[in-house]
Amino acid sequence: MIRKGMWKMLVAALVVLIPWKTAAELFFEEKSGLWDAVLPWVFVGVCLVLFFVCRLDKRTVMRFRPRPCPVAGAAALLSSVAILWSSLYSLLRLVRQESDATAVSLAGDQPLLGSLCSIVGFMAALVMAAWGVSLFRSGALFRDYPIVALAPPIWACLELAFLFVTYTAQSEISKNFYSIFPFALALLFLFAQSSFFSDAGGGTARRKLYQYGSPFVLMGMGSSIPSLIQLAMGRDSGSSLSIPMLITLLALSLYALASMAAIRRDTNLLLRPGRGTSPVRNREPGLSMTMELERVLADWKQSNEEKTQVQTDEEEKDSQSETDIL
Repeated sequence: MIRKGMWKMLVAALVVLIPWKTAAELFFEEKSGLWDAVLPWVFVGVCLVLFFVCRLDKRTVMRFRPRPCPVAGAAALLSSVAILWSSLYSLLRLVRQESDATAVSLAGDQPLLGSLCSIVGFMAALVMAAWGVSLFRSGALFRDYPIVALAPPIWACLELAFLFVTYTAQSEISKNFYSIFPFALALLFLFAQSSFFSDAGGGTARRKLYQYGSPFVLMGMGSSIPSLIQLAMGRDSGSSLSIPMLITLLALSLYALASMAAIRRDTNLLLRPGRGTSPVRNREPGLSMTMELERVLADWKQSNEEKTQVQTDEEEKDSQSETDIL
């Protein structure tokens, strides 16, 4: 029930806050202090509520069972293309600035960090593309090769550091909030999804994916969609992020939403007893995975003890019969 409430709150927040932010940026060209002061705090408050609601969910933990997830695979492929585009754009911009001595540096005072972000971004795009293809087939790439799952969160970590050192001293506080905070949540989500899909974090990694994924979906879409709408209307985006980075943020948000929806489907199957032939689906209602495992182990131990007792009784009877014959 708690997770159903999370989905309702997330959908309601997306429906209310994104149009609110879009309307505020479209109809209030000279932003008042009220909009700048209230709206970011509303986003933060809703993100905290989503985080704690997911954290309070103590339902059965479960590991990822590799299987095809076409929707999440398509979102992963879209994210790989967006990451590749943004990394290539950043690298070409840096090369152009190095060749033009009179150009104003858009990479701040960290050209090495910008180059490193672009190089790691190419690796992250390749990993996300391979992961998307795997989700169309078996979904076992991260479990078979868990080390490759670290590429996307490492790229997000470097990108967050680059955004922080580049735009903190150049942009307004509200612009920094809508550019840095979503990428901080993206970093946490990518670490959580790598831990869950690679089975490195155990069953509790699923809860962490929801804890960081739902706030990231809200902030990612809330930061990218209004800015992209303004750009489509020929106006200033009002964001310190470039167009490729805005599209990357939106694509990663869609991937997070698709991933959580795929995991929710597995959870529903897990909580519906009496369907299919899997022992996980057919367990008794009200039993958690740990309790079910303990019950199975106890039955197995009792069965072995009974077999051992029967064998001991038969051996005693045989020895008694041999003694009687002698």
